[in-house]
Amino acid sequence: MFHLKSVLSLCIALALLTTACVLPCHAVGTVSSIPSPTVSAKSAVLIEAQSGSVVYQKSADLPLPMASTTKIMTALVALELCHKDTVITVDPLAVGVEGSSVYLTAGEQWTLEQLLYALLLESANDAAVAIAIGV
Repeated sequence: MFHLKSVLSLCIALALLTTACVLPCHAVGTVSSIPSPTVSAKSAVLIEAQSGSVVYQKSADLPLPMASTTKIMTALVALELCHKDTVITVDPLAVGVEGSSVYLTAGEQWTLEQLLYALLLESANDAAVAIAIGV
């Protein structure tokens, strides 16, 4: 079974990969010869880590909802505030939340760890709300 930290790390890596494009390695000084990548995302930015230089951007200033980043932050904050074995009772406000769901029902009891798996692997919005209320 995967460790929760491994799953969280994988989710962060996948979120980064879905919003940016990885360019092939080239020798220093040949950056201008790199063709522009094809990116299907509405917006993307690739920043060189050491210099902070923007290597590629596509609608980088376009305001967009946080989506999966919000779920990752929910998981991080929950793990900072509670132990993974904390039992959370599903609040009625978490039931029927729009979007991806694991179909929680009011009064069910889940451990934080179970809800985090639902949040990060199933992208379950109802789990996100249950965690937020429970924590």
